[in-house]
Amino acid sequence: GDKIAPLVLVGALREAMPPDAVYVEETITHAGILQQHLPWSQPQSFFRAGGGLGQGLGTALGVKLGAPKRPVAALLGDGSFLYNPVTQALGASKGNGLPILIVRARSRHVARRGDRRARLRRARQTLWLPRPQGRAPGRAPGCHPHRDAPSRGRQDRDPQRRAEPINNE
Repeated sequence: GDKIAPLVLVGALREAMPPDAVYVEETITHAGILQQHLPWSQPQSFFRAGGGLGQGLGTALGVKLGAPKRPVAALLGDGSFLYNPVTQALGASKGNGLPILIVRARSRHVARRGDRRARLRRARQTLWLPRPQGRAPGRAPGCHPHRDAPSRGRQDRDPQRRAEPINNE
């Protein structure tokens, strides 16, 4: 599929998100680039989800609970995304009126690491789990997930649509 370079992602976020936006970062691979280039000059505008993989969505919901009037974007790597309780977090977001924007960066480091380990062990059988089918994980709690192609970000100039939280009704 299409790939989005980290700096292109930062540019899209800078354009779409308002100045008071809060970012919760759990991309691991792109952490330095995001921290360096995102506009987070206000206090409590950039948080690093720590303590182990899978903390990003819970951290983002906690940040949204503490700053309900500010938009919150959870920036997750694909590996971190797999460790997060996605369905539960979306349900908590929807059920408690805590809209957040979830951006899943696809670095594929988890897949490459697993592939290398399989080759090193000369494994004859490898279990490949299918990719989640598009918007299916978000639909369960009644959210409205959306996937953009890299070219769409340059074409869509409607600020209401670009900055719409994933579970906004």
